[in-house]
Amino acid sequence: MKTVVLMTYHGNQFCTLVAFFYKGKGFIMQTPEPLPLLPHTAHSNHLSLRDSYTNDRYQCHSRLHTFCVELQTLHGEHEANIKEFHTELKALRDATDMTRKHIDEIKSLVQYVKTKSDVSLRKSNFHANFTVLLLTEASIQKLIEDELAKYDADKLGIPDYALESSGGSIVATPDTRIYKQMTWVTLWGIRLFTTGTNSPRNIIQASLQPGNCWAFEGSRGTVIIKLSARIHITAVTLEHIPQRISTTGNINSAPKMFAVFGLKHDSNDKDHLGYFTYDINGSPTQTFEVIQKAQQNYSFQAVELSVLSNHGNLDYTCIYRFRVHGTAATNVQI
Repeated sequence: MKTVVLMTYHGNQFCTLVAFFYKGKGFIMQTPEPLPLLPHTAHSNHLSLRDSYTNDRYQCHSRLHTFCVELQTLHGEHEANIKEFHTELKALRDATDMTRKHIDEIKSLVQYVKTKSDVSLRKSNFHANFTVLLLTEASIQKLIEDELAKYDADKLGIPDYALESSGGSIVATPDTRIYKQMTWVTLWGIRLFTTGTNSPRNIIQASLQPGNCWAFEGSRGTVIIKLSARIHITAVTLEHIPQRISTTGNINSAPKMFAVFGLKHDSNDKDHLGYFTYDINGSPTQTFEVIQKAQQNYSFQAVELSVLSNHGNLDYTCIYRFRVHGTAATNVQI
């Protein structure tokens, strides 16, 4: 048997019809009394509840959507952080591998130095007959004394064939006007006469004191120096005082660009040995290698130093010391 309930509306009342179906036959029954309509207030409350439910459902859906968006954003950030972490981890592993490689190289270098070192060592027996290698105190003292002696001598430790005390001399200063630098001789505070202290000989002497230089007018000058022996010239050295001990607070009178020539027979027969630049921001003593072919093929008894510019002084240029290095000539091509 099947039962169907139907509700109909007539006027202001509801009527309920109940239909029964059994073995192909149907029966309809109406409720004895009509069902009254809900009061207006109850209906309004029903509508309010429905609207409230709809609104709550909409807000819940909106919040759920917002939560899903935020969750998706957090997921993306998490993926990015994971990727960045793996990248940094890989970089750290690479750096660790490189550090290990450098450590291995340092260990190999230390082992090589230990194997190849020719430092004087001696054996000494300790209490338990252990044999160890120790650097002798005498060898350390001698090494220090040698280095101090070299520095006290000329700071380079290589021969200077232009040095006046070894036989070098000034031949000429062609086309160069010496800057007038006079010193008064006084007696009991009274000036008697002046003496000239500005000589080109200053540049081939070992003394290096502020003001004790050869100064010439302008920024261009030339000096010819006879060497103490005929040599294959390998390098030259130009020296100036450091700025910190200059009485003027600057060293703009120092040479900048200069050229060096090897003289064979006279000042007209010369070979170019190179153009060089003295850097006032570098070491006060700067050594420059000459052109290779000049080292191998020719020997010279004299050199010409030609200063082409200075570091900005418009009145004069000052040279403190000029050195010439090389090897003694035997069978040479002159």
